[in-house]
Amino acid sequence: MNILAHAGHDHSGIVSGLLHPLGGIDHLLAMLAVGIIASKAGKHWVWTVPLTFVCSMIVGAFLGRTGMFVSEWVTESLIACSVIAFGLYIALNIESVLPMHWVIGVVGLFGIFHGAAHGAEMPTENSILGYFTGFTLSTIQLHLAGIVVGVGLARWQANVVLRGVGGIMVVLGSFILVGIL
Repeated sequence: MNILAHAGHDHSGIVSGLLHPLGGIDHLLAMLAVGIIASKAGKHWVWTVPLTFVCSMIVGAFLGRTGMFVSEWVTESLIACSVIAFGLYIALNIESVLPMHWVIGVVGLFGIFHGAAHGAEMPTENSILGYFTGFTLSTIQLHLAGIVVGVGLARWQANVVLRGVGGIMVVLGSFILVGIL
């Protein structure tokens, strides 16, 4: 498995899109974290947080596909920063401190950069509709997995474990940012 979800793709259309977020720890961690954040937010936010990420990711993917975006280095750095920021949110258990509208804004902003990476790296032989459908479905599944993890750990009253997961995300995101991973 590649560390970053940005290596060559040997599949076409929907399959390539489905595999893209799963091919690297950066996207995988961020998308699971969005689900965990949603589970911690509760109420109607449990759907608003992932939906915000997915919608902004699609916008970013179109921008990335058309080449109307910042450099790859900036995009990759901000993706690593998303892992760090989301991990800090989980590790520090700060959902009661930050207004959810701010959290939604940060999730949406980082979603654009994740999408830009997806769009910019779409193999030219792929169907844009199939590829976008694939990475969107894969992202939704990762968000749902994060929600299940967050809800499950909350039911077991394993807040310490959940905070530890956030801490691990911060460390791995930092390693990705500085190029160790």
